[in-house]
Amino acid sequence: WAPLHRRGASRSEYLAQIAAAPRAGAPRERYLYSDLGMIALGVALERCCGATLDELFARELAAPLGLVDTRYRVPFELRERCA
Repeated sequence: WAPLHRRGASRSEYLAQIAAAPRAGAPRERYLYSDLGMIALGVALERCCGATLDELFARELAAPLGLVDTRYRVPFELRERCA
């Protein structure tokens, strides 16, 4: 875990922090749970697909499954409906 939100404001700054983070060990030597890889994957998906994660979720997952009220990033005007 790393408090990226405290030291960066943009995706580029987040990626720079992830790249500079110390490694827990050599590959296949040690496993340490972290969400940093998922954050990097999200940025890669956005760059490859030319859409934000919330747009990708709506188009590629929610719409095909008929999930009309399921969101990745809930708009402010709908937040009162969130559980």
